Amino acid sequence: RTMILRLSAITFCVLCVLAAQAQFWFGPKGGATRNDFIYQSEAYADTFLVEPSYSFEVGGVLIYQANDMFSVQTELFYERTKRSLESTELSDVAVTSNTANSFLSVPALFRVSFNRGPTHYYVSGGPKVRMWLGGSGRISTDSNDEFVEGDNVWTRLVFNDKNSNTVNEIYAVPDANRVQYALVIGGGVYFDLYVGGRMLLDFKYAFGHSNM
Repeated sequence: RTMILRLSAITFCVLCVLAAQAQFWFGPKGGATRNDFIYQSEAYADTFLVEPSYSFEVGGVLIYQANDMFSVQTELFYERTKRSLESTELSDVAVTSNTANSFLSVPALFRVSFNRGPTHYYVSGGPKVRMWLGGSGRISTDSNDEFVEGDNVWTRLVFNDKNSNTVNEIYAVPDANRVQYALVIGGGVYFDLYVGGRMLLDFKYAFGHSNM
């Protein structure tokens, strides 16, 4: 089932960084994300109610500062994407589904900064690539027939099986779309600290795709 995943991310980054050279800054990042899902099939969207979900991301940031105005921000981080849905009254059976998938993400963002004394404001944008690492989930329904089992639970995914099914809590995903892309826009503010280093507050919106 093809769907468009709109990942609306609000990320809080704290960079307790040291300059490797005058132009480079690096440090850890952590933040919260909100995920909104859009489905191409209108019938599917009418049959199932998909609520926004909240999760987290954690990793590292590397910034190349070309000058006071222009810089490039690259990141490598682990992110968790959750999805919860339940059937509406238009569905023939009552179904609930909860999944949590893991990704390794690498955005590359071009930044333009506007300095206001010790406070620096900026806008950013660029592409993001992420690799689908795995996930877990549960599908529950009040119906039992040859197509739908009463309760499916999986604790991990495998991507090399030809048939998609759940056996021994392992979910096989054939022809998985593991490499996914997104466009990212955002902005933020950072402060030069008196003790050295910087603290960065970063906000991003990413529009991506999925076929999961």
